[in-house]
Amino acid sequence: MNLPFIPSPKLIRTLRVAAVAAFVVALAWAGMRAAFLARASETDGTVVGMEVSRATKYASYRPIVAYRTTDGVSRTWTAAVGTSPPSYERGERVTVLYEPSDPGDAMIGDGLQLWFGPAFAAVVGLVLVGFAALLRRSARAASDG
Repeated sequence: MNLPFIPSPKLIRTLRVAAVAAFVVALAWAGMRAAFLARASETDGTVVGMEVSRATKYASYRPIVAYRTTDGVSRTWTAAVGTSPPSYERGERVTVLYEPSDPGDAMIGDGLQLWFGPAFAAVVGLVLVGFAALLRRSARAASDG
């Protein structure tokens, strides 16, 4: 692959450092999520609405979930991750995981809500590694001739 420029070693090194940083973030985030899961209490919840965000031309829908803690206190919580189209419907029953010492710190107990952040950081790291490798190969080809 011929690039219109010769990638500098500094650029390639910067991409590698950024990739390592993304992997560190992914691992730390996954570790924090695993620790949360180890101490979380589980209860049933119901999607009672959607919070709509229009940061772009497309809407993102974050479920608003009502649940009752194990000591009987009713809570409402809005998911941090939104999707388009909505992943949940009003009235849908979901599993809620929450921090016993802070019942407002909750999550829906499914893969998207639990692992989207760490997975996204890992994918960013993979893209950066691939881009750095591509640039390195291009720089070698340019220097060889």
